[in-house]
Amino acid sequence: MITAVALALCMFAIWTVVVFFILKQGGLALSIDEAGLRIYAGALLGVILGAFVGASVGWISRNYYVGAAVVLAFPIGVEFALLGTAPEVARFSPGMAIAALSVPEFKDRLLEFASAAGIAGVWTVGLVLIAWLVGRRRVA
Repeated sequence: MITAVALALCMFAIWTVVVFFILKQGGLALSIDEAGLRIYAGALLGVILGAFVGASVGWISRNYYVGAAVVLAFPIGVEFALLGTAPEVARFSPGMAIAALSVPEFKDRLLEFASAAGIAGVWTVGLVLIAWLVGRRRVA
């Protein structure tokens, strides 16, 4: 989780600097307001929860390629497909709930912040518990 947070903070800084210079070339100025800070804070919370989700999937699968495939393919293959066909279902999936932490109610397809935090928390705690149980079973 510490690595994920550190990488996210570095990416936030790099992205902000790049946007600053791109806007400056166009004669515009970067202005980070309260909404921008909420997006950054929500994304950071999403990174933390996502780190736990990814680590849990990795611990459960015990295979780098399987874990990476699940963590990457599920959001791309399943969640985005559901978002287009059944957004009322997709919004409760782990990736969409985590995405809603930084852009709640985006295009009326994602949950509002409090609901997203609750759903993302349930997914995270559930996967951590499953990983813990699987780990205990392997030791026993």
